[in-house]
Amino acid sequence: MAIKIVRGVSGRVYAGKSSFVRAVQEYLGGGEIVAHLTSAAIMNRGPDSPRGELRDIIHGLGPEFFAARMIEEIESRQTPIVFVDGLRWLDVIGVLQRAYPGFFCIWIEAPLNIRMERWRNIPNKIEGDENFLALEEYENRLYDFSAIKAGATVQITTDGTKEALLPKVKFLCDVYLRALL
Repeated sequence: MAIKIVRGVSGRVYAGKSSFVRAVQEYLGGGEIVAHLTSAAIMNRGPDSPRGELRDIIHGLGPEFFAARMIEEIESRQTPIVFVDGLRWLDVIGVLQRAYPGFFCIWIEAPLNIRMERWRNIPNKIEGDENFLALEEYENRLYDFSAIKAGATVQITTDGTKEALLPKVKFLCDVYLRALL
């Protein structure tokens, strides 16, 4: 296994996890340096399978299966840094900690009103606020977010603006990544 710098990103639905990783990519020089791997892409892989079908199968097989798929994806990336966006299982985080020395998780937090506003701004979305709240409740039943947040090495709170996020990204990159490149 090639040595890579792997960082996990977790947080509730629409907290700004992907926005955070895109900001890291921008700050560190783009996709040639930092790969953005999303859990959703692994769970919904396959253009011919309906969205969620593979996710349901993976949930049935458990976190060890998902972690193995994730490691395959990480190793397929040609970048020195890989951010895994959307970590939901403590067991997967544990596997990644064992597989990648120095691995840690970053928790992204955003207030409920900001997350709901992001939900409302999704293009071509027909679901209403009640579906957002149902998704939130569903994920809270499935995943132990309080334990993931408590175990995160870094916790970042966003207010939904790129201007507020960039100084936090810069600090994180300068403290935790630049010296490793």
